[in-house]
Amino acid sequence: MMFKTVTQKSFSFVTKGKECQNFTNKVNGKKPLFILVIGSTETTLIPGISAAGQNIEQLKLTPALDAEFLMLGKDKWKKELPVSPSGIPSPVILSKVIVDLLGLEVKVIDVGAFVKPECEHIDLNMGVARS
Repeated sequence: MMFKTVTQKSFSFVTKGKECQNFTNKVNGKKPLFILVIGSTETTLIPGISAAGQNIEQLKLTPALDAEFLMLGKDKWKKELPVSPSGIPSPVILSKVIVDLLGLEVKVIDVGAFVKPECEHIDLNMGVARS
């Protein structure tokens, strides 16, 4: 059996100064885009394997609810955020704070969620993953 040796080049901002400066010049003044990719997998339906919801039905809703909250915010959104079995609210709260503080544009891409979000999103129609 023959193995190929892979040499990995290290990256250094010192040695890549010109490339870094070119990138900085290219993105300077442009607004970042926040992309939320949502999806589901049948594996999450195994009891006790996921903390994304207090029960299976809530777990199926979590990606869509997170997307809706991120897009609409608490003033326009009248549903409840998913919480873990131990009562911890969805981390989407932190994402929403960052999006609002930085004034980011948000795009949601659904790659296969159990439930489609009730907000603007791009649906890739990939279906729920098996595992």
